[in-house]
Amino acid sequence: MAPLIKQSAVADIRRAIDEVTTDSNRMLGCVSVAVNKDGKTLIEYASGDRGLDTQAAMTLDQSSGSHHLPCNFVEQGHLGLDNADQLEEICPELKEIRIFMNVDKYGKPESIDKKNRMTLRMLLTHTGQSLSSSLFML
Repeated sequence: MAPLIKQSAVADIRRAIDEVTTDSNRMLGCVSVAVNKDGKTLIEYASGDRGLDTQAAMTLDQSSGSHHLPCNFVEQGHLGLDNADQLEEICPELKEIRIFMNVDKYGKPESIDKKNRMTLRMLLTHTGQSLSSSLFML
C-alpha cells in the first residue's frame, strides 16, 4: 500500500516546524497532527520544549491543557466563543494570519489568506479554515 503522503513532504513539514520551535521567540513547542478527510493520519510530530522552565522535549502524548483556561473565561462571561473582534483585540496577530497549505518543491512553505475571521470557537475546535488546513503562519 502506498503511503498517504510522500516521505519527502513529511520531512519538509517536520523541518518547517523545527525551524519555528528552535527559535524560542516564536514558539516553544508544538504537537502537530494532520488527518485527511477520511480520518487517516498523514503526519504526527512533536517538536521543541514543553515550556520556558524546562528543557524537556514535547512528545506526541503532550496535552498543554490550553483549552481549559479559555473555557473557564467563557463560562464566567469574560470571553465570547464567537466574538472575532474580541479575539483580535487579545491576539492582534490573528488579523493578518495566513493558512499553511503545503511545502513547495524547494522546501518553502506556501500559504493563503484566511477566508474568515477567527473566533475562539474555531481555534478550540480546529475549524478556523477547513479540516485540511489548520497550521497557521505568523
